[in-house]
Amino acid sequence: MKSRINHSKTIILLTVIVVLLSHLPFHFVYGSETSEPANEIQNEARVDLARNVTITFETSPSEGGNPYRTSSSQMPPLGPVYTIHANPNPGFRFVQWELVSSDGVSIQNPNAEVTNLNTGGGPTGPISATARIRAVYERVYNLTFQSSPNAGGNPRADQTILAQGETTTIHANVSNGYRFVQWEPVSGNATIANRTSQSTSITMGAGDSSIRAVYEQITHSVSVQANPTIGGNPTVSASSAAQGATINLNANPAVGYRFVNWQFRTQNGATITNSNLANTSLRMGTGPVIVQANYERLQQGSVVVRYVDEEGNELAQSDILTGFSGEAYRTEAIEIEGWELLVTPENATGVFTNIEQIVTYIYRKNQELWGTVPWEYDEATKTIHLYGGIAGSVSQAPWKVHSEVETIRVINEVFLPENSASLFYELNQLKSIEDAGKFNTSGVTNMSRMFASTTALKELNISQWDVSNVTSMSYTFAWMSNLIKLDVSQWNVSNVTNMSHAFAWTYNLADIDVSQWNVENVTSMTNLFMSSSSLTELDLSNWDTKNKDIRGMFSNTWRLSSLKLGKETVIEGTRLPRITSTTEYTGRWVLEESLDSSVRTIAFENSNEFMANYDGNHPGTYVWERSRPEELVAALEPLSDQSTAITGWMTEVTDSRTITYQNTAGQTVTITKESPRIKWGDYQDADQRIRQFEIPLAENERLATDTQVTLAVAKPSVETTGDLTIEEKVIKGIDYTANHFTLERKKLEALTSEAELHELILKESQATAHDVLTQDDHSQEIKIVATDLTKDEVDDGTYFATFQVGNKAYKFTIGIDVSSKIHHLKVSIPTKMVFESLYQGEETNRDFVSPDYEIRNHSDLSVDTYVNQFIVEDDAGVTLLREDENPLDHAPLQEGQLKNFSDIKQPLLELQLMTNETKISLYERRSEQRLAQVAPYSSIPFHLTGRFYGPYPKWISDDGNEQGGYYQDSLVPTYRMILRFVPR
Repeated sequence: MKSRINHSKTIILLTVIVVLLSHLPFHFVYGSETSEPANEIQNEARVDLARNVTITFETSPSEGGNPYRTSSSQMPPLGPVYTIHANPNPGFRFVQWELVSSDGVSIQNPNAEVTNLNTGGGPTGPISATARIRAVYERVYNLTFQSSPNAGGNPRADQTILAQGETTTIHANVSNGYRFVQWEPVSGNATIANRTSQSTSITMGAGDSSIRAVYEQITHSVSVQANPTIGGNPTVSASSAAQGATINLNANPAVGYRFVNWQFRTQNGATITNSNLANTSLRMGTGPVIVQANYERLQQGSVVVRYVDEEGNELAQSDILTGFSGEAYRTEAIEIEGWELLVTPENATGVFTNIEQIVTYIYRKNQELWGTVPWEYDEATKTIHLYGGIAGSVSQAPWKVHSEVETIRVINEVFLPENSASLFYELNQLKSIEDAGKFNTSGVTNMSRMFASTTALKELNISQWDVSNVTSMSYTFAWMSNLIKLDVSQWNVSNVTNMSHAFAWTYNLADIDVSQWNVENVTSMTNLFMSSSSLTELDLSNWDTKNKDIRGMFSNTWRLSSLKLGKETVIEGTRLPRITSTTEYTGRWVLEESLDSSVRTIAFENSNEFMANYDGNHPGTYVWERSRPEELVAALEPLSDQSTAITGWMTEVTDSRTITYQNTAGQTVTITKESPRIKWGDYQDADQRIRQFEIPLAENERLATDTQVTLAVAKPSVETTGDLTIEEKVIKGIDYTANHFTLERKKLEALTSEAELHELILKESQATAHDVLTQDDHSQEIKIVATDLTKDEVDDGTYFATFQVGNKAYKFTIGIDVSSKIHHLKVSIPTKMVFESLYQGEETNRDFVSPDYEIRNHSDLSVDTYVNQFIVEDDAGVTLLREDENPLDHAPLQEGQLKNFSDIKQPLLELQLMTNETKISLYERRSEQRLAQVAPYSSIPFHLTGRFYGPYPKWISDDGNEQGGYYQDSLVPTYRMILRFVPR
């Protein structure tokens, strides 16, 4: 429709155009133009013919211009025919048109350089006219200007093209910051009326003229002043400058003053770039400028003079000096009794500033001497500093005066005296000796009681000491009751003769490595390790203890359970403690690792026998003999989500036990050894080690299905066969079943209550339930919690019922098909179906198909058929495979080999029920599945199919048998299949 409308419009438009064109009173040529003859312009009189009109031009003067005419835009019969143009030449100006002669021709505007030429004529027919026209011109000259300087102004005139004698007005147009001085003729004969006037008249002479406007720049004075006058000496880079000029300002504050800002006293439009900077710039305005530099007196500065020790502690009252910034100061150290100046500060002299300065003189205490060793005592930290040298006698040691010392710091090497006996004796508050390795012991011979009774020392780093000249080490480390770390393994004790009580009463020292000590010259080892009660092992295999006093060497070493002895190491009389017989140890010493080639089992019944009978013939490491490792026992009884308690048995005496489970609330519960929730029962063994237990769950608490209950027991305090952790899976506790069923509608009509309805549903569905663990029957506890079936009038159709059972409630739903047409239903089915698969040697065919059977519908209704239940009545040792179950999952895994069907060692069966359209896998406890719909008075065929895996019963040939033989252990499983029919 749209294209039609547009097409219609196009036709109408074309039609109108054609009509209009047909009314024109002259010939029209479509698509072309008519052209006029070209105009001819001449300086002499000439005749131009166009449409029978003749025009002749004259010029005055002759060189004044070249007039010409063009055709008018209007056509006769009325109005102008031509437009005439004066076209003056350069240096001339058009004055007027003069009509010299005319024949019906007139000039529209004689004074216009371009005007129309009017002609007469009638409404039709040709036009004929004659005209003689003069164009009058006059000579003119150019007026030009110059500026001095160029930036001073922009001179101009009202007219710049003038005839001789013609007058115009000229203007100086002065720029900002300049003033006009005068006009100066540059060239030409023009006459200036007033040369000093910014605007004046000028009369043009004969020829071009150039005029210069002369200007001069306006300058203004600039001055600066100080406030206060003594605050500084401000300067300016120029004393005067023109408007717009930039000059520099410099504040130059005086000593003791600081510059604040610049301030205008007289401004006249001037500006300062940044009035807060001492050095900045100023831009001049329209008049004189006075700028003031403002200053302020600097605050008094201070210098604090401190007198401190090397730790920064004040030794005397600080002095405070004050003065104005820039002024000089000078400080001096003071005399402090008992102290000497150590450091003079670099800023002891200087100048005050507006920032507080601190001058610190550092002193050190006048040091006392121990021999040649300077030392000092810091009472605050209870530290003695030793600065190196040769120590004096033990009695002069600094800590003999300051016995409360907690730390001794050895700054430089200190040579200890030859007799260093009791050097640190009874410093019972001494906690550390820092850099003890800087003590030089190369000249020491007596170390008796050297560290005795330093009961607060826990570590002693003296491993690098040179003790090669020491002869006495009796009681050296005795009574160091808190010592836990001591390394003397590299000591050269070859000259020591007395080691009596050297390590006695070191209760917490668990490791003493003296295996490389050369004790050849030692005569006394009495009570050497007495009461080293944390000591567990000793290596004395390189020691020769024969003919030495070793009495009580091991007295009260209760934990010493490993002794490495050599051929020359005898231990008789060392008072080696008796081993207490326990469940862990037998009380005997046995050879654990021999140092010779003997492989004999060496054992001593007790410590006394060991001390008395070890003769060096069987050197090696002797240890306490361990009892047989204890075996921990733990077990959990089967658990389900219906369990109300966790039960089992376990070793009663353990170091730790944990029982962990998860409940249905999502909580992970851990029960530990001492929990009162563990209820103990009867012992399970004659030794009363293993005992029953029960852990009741909280009220309404249930174990989460498919989680693990974990029982872990451990007993690290004795040797065991290993910690024990067991797990028991929480299984589904209720096994339940119920079947879909078909219900005749009229059975509902006889019901009188909802209870009868529920009883009917339970009966027809054959709902059953039992506890998986106890096998208790819970069928009577099944209840219906939801159904859309009512006892009132209902239509034929499918309904549901949801059952619930168990203390952890399980819910399951069945379908109910209600029909009023069951009495019309008549269906026949086979009552027995048989299939077989026989062993035939190499030709065995494990796949089988049964004969066809049929379901026949004898009624006039379509019938839906369902496989409702499949029940294994006798499996005969054959396992039915579930749908999509892989038979190879039943083959044992051979490491490094792929599974084969030949690896299957138990009979397996895939069994399916098939129609032409349906295939149903058959196995126990499968859900109901639709088999087929049977049309009225028709039947459908179906059959069994499957595959057998695993070993076949083999045929045993027997001529005496009537059959000629028999099958060994024939497999004859029996199954029952229940079909359900629903009339449609």
